[in-house]
Amino acid sequence: MRNSFQKLNLRIIFSINVFVISLLSVSAQSTNIFNITDFGGIGDGQTINTNAIQQTIDACSAQGGGVVNFPAGDYVSGTIYLKDNITLNLEAGAILMGSTTHKDYPLNNCDFASFTDSYTGRALIWGEGLHNIAITGRGTIDGRGTEFRDIHPSKEEWEEQIKFYKDSTRYVPGENYINRPYAIRFISCSNVLVEGVTMRNSAMWMQHYLNCEFVTIKNINVFNHGSANNDMIDIDGCRNVVMSDCFGDTEDDALTLKSTAEMPTENVSISNCVIRTRTNAIKAGTESSGGFKNISISNCVIKASTVGERVAGTNKGQAGIALELVDGGVLDKITISNITIENMIAPIFLRLGNRARKYRKNIKTPKTGVFQNVKISNIIATGAGDTGCSILGLKDHPIKNVSINDVRISFAGGGTLLDAQKEIPEDVDGYPESTRFGNLPAYGFFVRHAEEITFRDIYFDFYTAEKRTALLFDDVNKLKIYNLHAEVSPEIPQVTLKNTNEVFISECYPAKTDIFLKIENNSEQVGLIGNNFNRIDKPLVLDESIKLANLQFAGNFPYKSLFATLQPTVKRDQFGLINISSFTPNSDIYYTLDGTEPTISSKKYSTPVEHTEKVLLKAKVFKNKNVSRTTVVNLDKATVINPQIEPSNSYFNKDLNVELSCTDPKAEIRYTLDGAEPVATSMLYRKPIKIGNTCTVRAKAFKNGYEPSSGVTSKYEQVPLVDGVQYKYYEGGWYDIPELIELSPIRTGIVPDFSLGEIGPKVLKYALLMIGYINIEKSGNYTFYCSSNDDSELYIDSKLLIYDVFFGFQELKKEIYLEKGIHQIEVRYIQRGGLESYKISIEGEGLEKQELTSEKLSGH
Repeated sequence: MRNSFQKLNLRIIFSINVFVISLLSVSAQSTNIFNITDFGGIGDGQTINTNAIQQTIDACSAQGGGVVNFPAGDYVSGTIYLKDNITLNLEAGAILMGSTTHKDYPLNNCDFASFTDSYTGRALIWGEGLHNIAITGRGTIDGRGTEFRDIHPSKEEWEEQIKFYKDSTRYVPGENYINRPYAIRFISCSNVLVEGVTMRNSAMWMQHYLNCEFVTIKNINVFNHGSANNDMIDIDGCRNVVMSDCFGDTEDDALTLKSTAEMPTENVSISNCVIRTRTNAIKAGTESSGGFKNISISNCVIKASTVGERVAGTNKGQAGIALELVDGGVLDKITISNITIENMIAPIFLRLGNRARKYRKNIKTPKTGVFQNVKISNIIATGAGDTGCSILGLKDHPIKNVSINDVRISFAGGGTLLDAQKEIPEDVDGYPESTRFGNLPAYGFFVRHAEEITFRDIYFDFYTAEKRTALLFDDVNKLKIYNLHAEVSPEIPQVTLKNTNEVFISECYPAKTDIFLKIENNSEQVGLIGNNFNRIDKPLVLDESIKLANLQFAGNFPYKSLFATLQPTVKRDQFGLINISSFTPNSDIYYTLDGTEPTISSKKYSTPVEHTEKVLLKAKVFKNKNVSRTTVVNLDKATVINPQIEPSNSYFNKDLNVELSCTDPKAEIRYTLDGAEPVATSMLYRKPIKIGNTCTVRAKAFKNGYEPSSGVTSKYEQVPLVDGVQYKYYEGGWYDIPELIELSPIRTGIVPDFSLGEIGPKVLKYALLMIGYINIEKSGNYTFYCSSNDDSELYIDSKLLIYDVFFGFQELKKEIYLEKGIHQIEVRYIQRGGLESYKISIEGEGLEKQELTSEKLSGH
């Protein structure tokens, strides 16, 4: 005990000594106060003060450090370089204004290599390898980013600028970023303090802390709507960071944790912040090379930004909480609690992917990362969108040990049955975004490829009619659900399990609805213990893959046994046959087709029932003296399967062959070419249809005794052969590329090539159709390359070749065999706001890789 007290006393004495030394250090610095006006600084809002401010910093540094003071005034400056032991203090009324000329911000080549090498090497305030630095005061830093919006160097200017960078193993700034400076950039610095200041309108991220440690940020106010990529703060590969009591209103991501090199972002505490954003409010990623560890975020208010002019993002914010790990690394021990979220599309988004982007050219491609140990609790979200929340791992790389506790979310609703049946692509290497897939198959949470997941004390509801399940789990192991209250529509289950094992559901008292739990796709070891299903019509609905031996059902009021909950299932297949099945082995099914209650005297089911007319079917399972509840199904008259059209909604020059097909071999397809609705006497499809002019094809499938199919429609537009590129310009907000052929363009025209700059004035969100022709002089294999920001589709001769949905400007390629002659090149492109770009190149059969310029595009 005595030794313990001695150790405690030593710790106290040591802490006091450190504190005293710190006070002496601050006191020593405080005697060195240097006003920039004493070194020629002029706060008239016009004079460039770069040299005056730098001379003040240098003089202060020569005295061992101190305070560089900005009295009230408007001081315009280019890049200033901070030094050790210096505080920049902006008095109330002082504004440090960034110059609007990019040449006032020299390119810098920092010693620490990271993927941010590919962004910009310019900043208003720059510091690297420094110790004991601070920015304080009640003044303002204004980057004047609006002056840099959409102003980029020409290709020739960019190529000349990047000659500054000599290390071929590192990336160089891209054309869209190189001339846009950060407001603050600190690299490999320690003991950093930023306090009290207001920051406005950077041309790039507002503040970037890269590989720093012991960073304190408090009481700052950030308004960042000057340009694209306007993050509030980026904490990148830093250790021991405390951020608190801050306000932010940003165009792009707000509280952003990144790891753009091998150093993890770890030991970070963020609290008591009020945030508005058009994109993601609390975000880890997308860059994740070094990972994220030991992060605590609490007591924050999140809202969508309501600033009038939108440069990027969405009218509603995208994600309230977005944890993304896609470039390797480890995400571990993250807690997020006590958060209110308002008007964000997806309140919670967790994603493990394998984009595997290297932060330096000469390193190995990173392996899939590890995503584990996340606790999100005490969340209240209102005004959420219709997309839904998600936890998405990868097959064989699950997200592990995530708990979602005490969460209440009100969603927009509006999901359809098509949304509920939607197959979400794995998209292993895609850009992680909560809205990437549009509406998910669950309105509350879609969880896939995960392990050890817990939902406790959950409440979900929605504003408009909703046809999706509340929670959908696909390939999840070790799932626990406690005290779930989720609103659903009639005949829609609250919870759906697919290929999900080791499930425990308890303490649930769901509101009155038809179905609580639907179990599908070989899910196993599912236990429902101690729930109150008094207000539920069907506690369980199973598909034919589920074995009763894999279900445990006990203590669930008011049901005494599992058998009593299991009604037979009824399905009519695509050929009109009615299939009835039971999950109870060695049992009998009896059914009626006249609406009467089934008994053992009714028809006994043995084989599929052929019945195509409208009918009210009832069925029960009988085993010994046990009788299941009744299944009641209203079946409409059977409908023929819809035919398919290939290709659909296409542009062409020469004759185009269109094929119709139907998976029902007994159905016949009738079609029209004038847009009229097909009837039983319309043209009968026998062979591919040769389209020679602009037209609309409509088709239906017919079969005796069945209702005709609903029909399909496809439009075809003939495009003349001309030199250059024909374009159609559309305005509107789309997340995915729309069927442009069905829309009316705002304007049309001809431009020399596929570059966007030739199109003319454009609004923030728009779509383009661009069609040109290339004369292939030799038959063979050709590779097309394209890169776009935002999405694009490349078609060759009406066939989709490349679909680019990557965020940012990343090059994709694909090979295709082309015969000698003229071929149509079609580009469909959408812009969602922010930076715009499109580039297409070709190589093969004697052609070196080259852009498709006007010289290559010929209709003759």
